[in-house]
Amino acid sequence: MKSGKYLIFVFVFFVILCFFSRNIPLFWDVVFYAREGYLLYEKGLSNLINPFDAAFPFYSLYLDLAWKLFGRTLHVSHFVMLPFTLWMVWEYYKLSKMILQERMMIFALLLLVFDPVIVTQIILIAYDIILLCFFLFSLNALLRNKRKLYSFGLFLLILSNIRGIIWVGALFIFDIIRELCICEKKSFKFRYLFNYFPAGVALIIWKLWHYKITGWYMMPPENKIVWAFAKGMMILRQFIYIIKVNFDNGRVFLWIGLFAGLIYYFRRKEIKNKLFNELLLALLIIYAFSSLFLMLFMNPISHRYFLPVLVVLSICVAYVLQFIKSNKVRIITGLFFISMLFAGNFWLYPEKYGNGWDTSLKCLSYFEIRDKMYDYINENKINPLETGTLFPLYENIRYTDLVDKDFQLTNMEGKSLKDFNYVVQSNISNAFSENEINELNNNWLKVVEFRKGQVYIKLFKKL
Repeated sequence: MKSGKYLIFVFVFFVILCFFSRNIPLFWDVVFYAREGYLLYEKGLSNLINPFDAAFPFYSLYLDLAWKLFGRTLHVSHFVMLPFTLWMVWEYYKLSKMILQERMMIFALLLLVFDPVIVTQIILIAYDIILLCFFLFSLNALLRNKRKLYSFGLFLLILSNIRGIIWVGALFIFDIIRELCICEKKSFKFRYLFNYFPAGVALIIWKLWHYKITGWYMMPPENKIVWAFAKGMMILRQFIYIIKVNFDNGRVFLWIGLFAGLIYYFRRKEIKNKLFNELLLALLIIYAFSSLFLMLFMNPISHRYFLPVLVVLSICVAYVLQFIKSNKVRIITGLFFISMLFAGNFWLYPEKYGNGWDTSLKCLSYFEIRDKMYDYINENKINPLETGTLFPLYENIRYTDLVDKDFQLTNMEGKSLKDFNYVVQSNISNAFSENEINELNNNWLKVVEFRKGQVYIKLFKKL
């Protein structure tokens, strides 16, 4: 019953977090889908097919419905995402409770609360929380052998985002290996394939309809480079980045803790736990399948792409901590892991390597100094059309702040610095090359600079 009280506290925490983050603008990839939601809001379902994206617009449709019912504001957008946050927490709680002792539930929940990627994505009302919610719902249903619920979860997952296809594929492989190896069945039951039928049919129908309207399946021709196949050293680079994002934000210590615990676990045959074996298998398959898929393409690797890995890892770490007999040592070790996750919010890499700004709390400093820069540009009558910048600084405030006015700097992607009289540069953007940053700092006039926390934003003028 104690764990139920802990769950209530976590629910309350995320409700309070939602209230205090209600004015945070939309950020990073969320803006793309909010822009799509705005088109639906303004022009109706005739814009259901996005000419720049292949995914079914679940998130955009949800925002469109919420805005039509309650108004197109940041407050509404934050609060309508709260049900998915609480649902995700509930599914995480159920999954943890399947294998953990009662005394370890508080630790598992704290790992969730202090996870930089998850908390930041919640604050930024990212669609990835919906994806994670549907994934945990599906995994819970599968582990409980509730096949109809599992089928429904897969249906939701595959329609929530393109990445849902990867996670459905991982769950399919896990389902087969689980049945044959852990459940010790002689063969995978053919009827289980029908669990994947609704999701598969929905995906095929959507893709065929999308192709009929746009003439392409996965990526528009102008963006094919993003999903082009990686070759040679690029595959190695992607592999290194996959390791980096999974070890980032202090999570490297959780992996070390898990490996140490597994050494003890596999040496002690008498403590084998079938459910833990299943969860561990799920962790390995999801990590391996996602990695193999993503490293074959040019698309930049993000922490968000491994959200299922991160949450299952936390539960597995909580489980192996049960092996520590000393209550004092166990608590100290658990607090160490939690503190490392929190500190991971503020790990900052040199600009040439990039940072996961949308997956750590250090990004929150950006919005205040962004507003100061916009005010400075307006007050000094600097033409935004002559002011270049890169992602995510060029987004229109109509879509980031959900206001009924426009202010937007010019996207300089594919252009030269020399094409602009002014350039706004910030370390919040990973898109500026090292040469461009050096050129601006050494050969341009720095007009003004604003700093807060670990984030800066600068306005340069061409000499």
